[in-house]
Amino acid sequence: MLTYVYQLIFCFFGACVLYLAGYYIVFALAKNNILWTIVEQGWCKIVLNLGKYERTIGPGMHWFGLPGINTLYKRTMTFLESVTDKDGNPRAEPHEDEDISSFKTTRYPYALPFKDEEDSHGLHLSGILAAFAVIENYEKAFFVVSDWYAEMNTRILARHRKVIAQVSYDDDIVGRDTEEEQAKKTISERLWEELNRNENGNLSIIGRLLEDCGIRVESVELRSIDPPEDWRTTTLAPYKAQREKDAAKHQAEASAVLFDDTNKALMAWLEGQRTAGHDPTQAQIEAKQEELRQRALAKTAGYQQVHIKGLENASTAVVGGGSGTGVLIGGGNPSSGGKQKGEKGKQKDPKDMDDDELFTDLPGGDE
Repeated sequence: MLTYVYQLIFCFFGACVLYLAGYYIVFALAKNNILWTIVEQGWCKIVLNLGKYERTIGPGMHWFGLPGINTLYKRTMTFLESVTDKDGNPRAEPHEDEDISSFKTTRYPYALPFKDEEDSHGLHLSGILAAFAVIENYEKAFFVVSDWYAEMNTRILARHRKVIAQVSYDDDIVGRDTEEEQAKKTISERLWEELNRNENGNLSIIGRLLEDCGIRVESVELRSIDPPEDWRTTTLAPYKAQREKDAAKHQAEASAVLFDDTNKALMAWLEGQRTAGHDPTQAQIEAKQEELRQRALAKTAGYQQVHIKGLENASTAVVGGGSGTGVLIGGGNPSSGGKQKGEKGKQKDPKDMDDDELFTDLPGGDE
């Protein structure tokens, strides 16, 4: 009896060993596409029988046939993929794989670039369309047509050319300021309607792509559309010229006011010096003129008075205007220790000073 039990245990473990050995042998064969093959989720493989299409197999481990009779179809894939680069710009990136035997079953964004398509005003436009499509019939896609991507590209861009010719870049693409313009259909919406239109009872472009090529196009979207660079430069030239003109006018007006204020203050200072019996040299006059100019800048609206550690005795100002940047200007005032008349130990903001306070504590001024 005991011997019989030992025999059963031995047979059980022997069967387990054989099963595991057989599993790992099949797995090794499948990894090398010999008799068996493994298909991952989202992909498929095509089985040929003596070079002719036989069937498409989905995810999992499959027996696909005897060597020499059944083989897995391999193909070089070349098309463009619609992607977005790190800067957020749409691009058409080449997708090139050599001798692959697994094909996607999921939706894929095929890029369809176009160049020099004329709008209703004859303006040449270039850009990228993205066609989101799924291959549903692999026999048609690979064996009925020679290149399903070329077929899709040609048929969709032909209708896109027709849509572009009916719209204006200024009004329908970049305009869209009024409610009426915003209510207009976008290029993508117009193109999708055109691609799904049945003419004279015939299949639409989308229907024909599925019927003839086994490709189901789910949507088409315009990723980018641009006019020629020289057109953009010419169009923006008047706007740029006006901005430069306005800036020059503003700068001239500001300079005139600054010069007038500084000149008046300098004359008042000279009069005070001479009344006190002083005769300033040319160097002293020029130094005073520069300091008055800096004081006038500090009082200009939109400029900011600041105090920097280590420069407590300097009159400093950031020439800017709310943008967070500026140029630091200023000058020391050794005779007064950098303090203006006002509360003891505090420096008064030049913007809050009247003319008497502004010129009293200047070097050589009236005490």
